[in-house]
Amino acid sequence: CMPFTPLRDNPYSGAGILNFVFGEMWLRPGLGMKERRLITVMCVAVQDVPLPISSHVYAALKSRDISFEEMDELAVHFAAHYGQPKAAHLDQAIAEQKQRVAQELRSG
Repeated sequence: CMPFTPLRDNPYSGAGILNFVFGEMWLRPGLGMKERRLITVMCVAVQDVPLPISSHVYAALKSRDISFEEMDELAVHFAAHYGQPKAAHLDQAIAEQKQRVAQELRSG
């Protein structure tokens, strides 16, 4: 579940992002989807770039791989280990994406 459709017309998107990152890496054995989502959200939160944070938080919530409560707990854990200034961006993305997913669920 991605919030946007990546462009497929260049080698980076086609081979790099779609085939390897969102293909091969997400389908490997050893971790479930929930664990992969949690790890990915933490990684993009560390990078502190708004679009990937929002995109991955949305995808994790929309897919229901991560519940709203689990996402909130991830933010608390992240803040304890990485600091509140970085966690503020994650908190904002979580609040926005929880509202978005809740609205989509209500709309049907």
